[in-house]
Amino acid sequence: MADQTGKIKTPHTLQPLLDRPVLLSLLLAMNTAAQGPPTAGPAPTPPEEDIRPPRPPVEIPKVEDFPWSTLWISLAAAAVLAGLVWWLLKLRRKQRTFAPQQRALAALDAVDRERTKLEPGPLADSAAGVVRQFIADRFGIAAPARTTEEFLRALTSGAPQPLAAHQPLLQRFLQTCDAAKFAGAEFDNAERLELISAAFNFVRAAGEPQPEGGKA
Repeated sequence: MADQTGKIKTPHTLQPLLDRPVLLSLLLAMNTAAQGPPTAGPAPTPPEEDIRPPRPPVEIPKVEDFPWSTLWISLAAAAVLAGLVWWLLKLRRKQRTFAPQQRALAALDAVDRERTKLEPGPLADSAAGVVRQFIADRFGIAAPARTTEEFLRALTSGAPQPLAAHQPLLQRFLQTCDAAKFAGAEFDNAERLELISAAFNFVRAAGEPQPEGGKA
């Protein structure tokens, strides 16, 4: 509305609004809108892409259990080996002890198979030769300068230990040898068997291991 001077008069209803701080805020907003939106800053640079290949997985070393099974198997094998060695040594000692006896018994078996075919004298000599060789092998007693008969008779009169314990059997064998030589053709099968049996008895008895303290 204009007054008489031509000036526009502010209505009384708007005058209080102009006097308030709202007007100041409105003017500031209009000024900011006239200046336009704020200039945006540079866009943030994206992080560089990692082109390195992935690292291989790291293996954690595994704690292995103690090989108890291998240990027990080794101990068992060692025990078996020790037992085998002990058995072989024992067998060898036994063979050394009984080898002369076994050889003599085998030789007497061969003489026995010819018992009925041989003449009484050769039969007695064959058996006496086996007994002499057995005494030499078993007791280490030998007399190469003597005949078998002289050698055996010398042992019956003064045999060293441990052969002295078997003198009665040796004497019995020599008696059957004498009977074979003097009987001739009258030496029958029973007497032949007695001669061989006397030789067997002496070899079996004298071939046994000696007791502790005895000298083999």
